[in-house]
Amino acid sequence: MSQPRWSMFGTTWILAMMLIGIPLYAQRPDLPPGTIDGAKSPELIPDSTAFRLVFLSLRAPTSPNATDLKKQSSLLKHIGFSDDDAVAAKNIINDFGTAYDDWRESFARPVLPSMYQTRGPNARLSFKRLSAAS
Repeated sequence: MSQPRWSMFGTTWILAMMLIGIPLYAQRPDLPPGTIDGAKSPELIPDSTAFRLVFLSLRAPTSPNATDLKKQSSLLKHIGFSDDDAVAAKNIINDFGTAYDDWRESFARPVLPSMYQTRGPNARLSFKRLSAAS
């Protein structure tokens, strides 16, 4: 083979190897088994998760300033909401955010049975129960 033909063959070979390697590079081996890769199959993401993420991303902070409110309004306008729909959506999103925060807060607080409480009139009794259990 002549020099230009080898050059073209080599270039074709290199491009073929790169194209074969792209899918291997795109795979995410660091994801645990059972994880849904939304880039590959977004239809597998549960609706509840998708709506939660959208609502939380459109939510304004708890104490929003003018910039936060303007950003939220522009996002809702970009979606295509009318002014009336945007007001209704803001109320729904804020109510959802409050309920979501309350739900998360319920898991953050440890719930102790009354026999383990260390304050109040039964604190000494609780301490005796703990000492007796040891």
